[in-house]
Amino acid sequence: MKKILPFLLLACVAIGATAFYFYGNYTSQSENNAGEEKEKFTDADKHMNMWFWSRAYPDPTNLNEKYLTGWQQFLQLKENTNKIISSNATAKGESADGFGNWQSIGPNKTIGGRILTIAINPQNSNIIFIGSASGGIWKTTTGGTGTNAWKHVKTKLPVLGVASIIINPDNPNVMYAGTGEIYRVDTTGIGFNVWKTRGTYGIGIIKSSDGGNTWTQIFNKQNANMFGVESMQFDPTNSNIVYACTTDGLYRSTNAGSAWTKILNKIYVTDVAINPANTNVLVAAVGNLVNTDKGLYRSTDGGNIWNKITSGVPASFNGMIRMDNAGDSRLYASFANGTSANELYLSTDFGASWIAKFSSAHSSYQYWYCNDVAVDPTDINHLLMCGVGMYGYTSTSSTTGAGTLQTIFGIHSDIHDIAYDPINTNIAYVACDGGMYKSTNGGNSFTPINNGLGAVQFYASFGVSPTDPNIMIGGLQDNGVIKYNGTTWYSILGSDGGPTVFNSLNGNIAFTSTQNRTVYRSTNSGESWSNVLNGWDGDRTAFMAPVGISKSNPNYLYCASDNWHASTDGGITWSNKSISSTNYIDARYKTGIAIGVSPVNSQKAYVSTSPFSQRTDDKLNVNPPPNLFKSLNAGAANPVFTNVKNNLPDRFVMDFAFSPTNDDSVFIALGGYGTSHVYVTGNGGASWASIGAGLPDVPINALLIDPLNSQILYAGSDVGVYVSNNRGANWYSFTNGLWDATLVMDLQVTANNKLVAATHGKGVFVSDLFNGFVLPVRLLQFTGVYENGYNELNWKAENEINFSHYDVERSTDGVSFNKIATVAGAAASGVNNYSYSDNVKNISSAVYYYRLKMVNKDGSSNYSAVINTRRAVEKTYTLLNNPFSDKIAVLFNLSQREKITMVLYDAAGKLLRRQDFIGIAGTNQFELNNLNGLPKGNYVLNIYTGNEKFSEKMVK
Repeated sequence: MKKILPFLLLACVAIGATAFYFYGNYTSQSENNAGEEKEKFTDADKHMNMWFWSRAYPDPTNLNEKYLTGWQQFLQLKENTNKIISSNATAKGESADGFGNWQSIGPNKTIGGRILTIAINPQNSNIIFIGSASGGIWKTTTGGTGTNAWKHVKTKLPVLGVASIIINPDNPNVMYAGTGEIYRVDTTGIGFNVWKTRGTYGIGIIKSSDGGNTWTQIFNKQNANMFGVESMQFDPTNSNIVYACTTDGLYRSTNAGSAWTKILNKIYVTDVAINPANTNVLVAAVGNLVNTDKGLYRSTDGGNIWNKITSGVPASFNGMIRMDNAGDSRLYASFANGTSANELYLSTDFGASWIAKFSSAHSSYQYWYCNDVAVDPTDINHLLMCGVGMYGYTSTSSTTGAGTLQTIFGIHSDIHDIAYDPINTNIAYVACDGGMYKSTNGGNSFTPINNGLGAVQFYASFGVSPTDPNIMIGGLQDNGVIKYNGTTWYSILGSDGGPTVFNSLNGNIAFTSTQNRTVYRSTNSGESWSNVLNGWDGDRTAFMAPVGISKSNPNYLYCASDNWHASTDGGITWSNKSISSTNYIDARYKTGIAIGVSPVNSQKAYVSTSPFSQRTDDKLNVNPPPNLFKSLNAGAANPVFTNVKNNLPDRFVMDFAFSPTNDDSVFIALGGYGTSHVYVTGNGGASWASIGAGLPDVPINALLIDPLNSQILYAGSDVGVYVSNNRGANWYSFTNGLWDATLVMDLQVTANNKLVAATHGKGVFVSDLFNGFVLPVRLLQFTGVYENGYNELNWKAENEINFSHYDVERSTDGVSFNKIATVAGAAASGVNNYSYSDNVKNISSAVYYYRLKMVNKDGSSNYSAVINTRRAVEKTYTLLNNPFSDKIAVLFNLSQREKITMVLYDAAGKLLRRQDFIGIAGTNQFELNNLNGLPKGNYVLNIYTGNEKFSEKMVK
């Protein structure tokens, strides 16, 4: 009950030979999905899809766990960086500022960003905590009024989206926060609804016992689907009893969060109401969108037995349910439906029976996304309720549907939570996509209270003036395009703001965009705009179509949908503007997502494409893989594009950085998980080499080469910023001044050489460029090969004056390394060769990972890139039934916990079944079941174990 939102879901995706696989359901882009209703939505869904695709592809399973692993790797990298700073602080005058000294510059005045939940201290109602969509937790001690009223709350955890916060009424120092934001969980089907997700990871429930100063993670679930906490409640008679509504059920803790038990096993529980007169009576809200099991469940025995309520409530509805109760018996429920039908229902016997309240439609077209209801503490017949807009409702009868609806104006659209002040009931608060609003007259009118609240979500690319370091322009989720003039941020265009670029030679000329490829041009540095490229249908363009401009000749400007749009006259006219254009970059419906333009050749450009687009009938086009193309005549009306993906991993390409002197030397950033995330080519994309070793395994969204030193490379990621002083050979944390997890969308440099980070959830930060310590030793080569039970390691280095030794470190998982040897350095200025033979006869592993820790005489150190060696792998499995009948059983002997994937094809190569298993060390038996319906004949079973693939011919 009362406290909202949810979190990122997924559809399980994997790539077969030619099919995109979703938990046993796959289709081509031309197939329809029977049974998925057509729905009307605004662009919140497109925002969510865009975020999800680039992170989940090609395997969206266990994203929470992958993200948490990346966070641990980030912490280790930060610790290593701090050791370098510390060890050199005295000897070389090193300062932590050399590794980032980020300062927030807002916006944090009038534009608040998306806020999901409100929690008011019951003993001091000026103290309020709120949860944002991707900027973590914020706090005010002034009821949200005054200058800089809101301050961010440091949790020292990777907290982005916070959907629920509750404060203990008996001891307000005790708080719980539920993380993540999901609107759909189950993964049946392949249509648009499967991808209705939101882009913030969750880490379960966190707790503070000191008023929000320190936090610990107390509950999380490891699910293939992401786990999010929708809302939480205290038992009204015992604050040690806590309820958590989550994406996989309703949980209860009876010991203040130390342990949790699932008491209702349902998909997507959004809310729970507890009868204060008899806490054994519970009502739970279940489901959203096309979930087959949606509605209210009621228990009268404390959650042991639940019965679905079918009388008096809607038999079907489109969205989610929110509830609020008043007194010991009265309960309101809002069934968000998005139609003119009644959406508010009243029970006077705490859920046993219900009546529909007339004239109560309020959720509008975003019924899946924003819905809440709050009873006036002074009048149980009056309440506030919301959807896209805000409403008051007065029930004029408790036995009939009579009631009146009042529209409340002046609040930003898409409202997620409503809370009355528990001490002064004339005061009410609203959380929405525009931040926080406050009423002092019982909810009749509201005013924004966003001073200090910096939770806005920027998109890439972010625009910085080439001539005035104070001028910046960027696009925001649901808050338009905004401009910074050195002191103030203000709105300059409405809608969802998008990619922005400046003319590199004239700071008065700028280009910005809004959703679906709508591009604008300004000749007065963003003060006014003219539309130069109209929007397209959503299935032909990314939600935020990329825009790129040539630095050498800024008359050349580019934009990408599934067509290439070029302007050679400074953005006044464009090619391929007609919706009937068929000059596809990749294929129809494969939309451009990032553009890179050579700094020295206005005709040379790179563009990456997505395998997804949202169809006009609200379903999904699916045509993998994502690709990468290059054109040498990008300014032509119909340029030629060459696919240069070549040996890159099957991931989204998110950004480009060019060497300033050689435009065949290109750096790229990759999304997703499970690969390196930074690659470089020296030959214009003919081949690519990884330079991401040492970075956390999280999506990298932005790359930038230092304008003062082209050896220095910056990377912006889902957990902050990193820097390399040698073009990717070594990486360091560059996060001083940032807190918790900061999702960086773009990196730019101002006219006075300050580094700018545009974030998705925390606004804009500025830092000095890197000027940190660099080890004198230079590693020229590091290789290894497995031979007869030994890994033979060889390396070559130079400039070893004042150098001490190498620590050789080994890992069998690529994450946890242990020192196995120390090799003394030559301490000479020339080139020196080293070797080490590692006996691994008694260490069972298919792959061995090695790195060198290079240690100076003063104790400072640095790490090499990670290399690996492989031994010939023998089969570790046995087929138990070939031929097979109703199942295929395989016995595995594993040396460690490992993921096993089994994929079954028919003789023609058609994908029939895919299933992932997690094995433990020892003997495991895994089965593909329910194969009775397959005809007799020949089949092929592919088995993937770690980095190996095995294939077996099967007979039924």
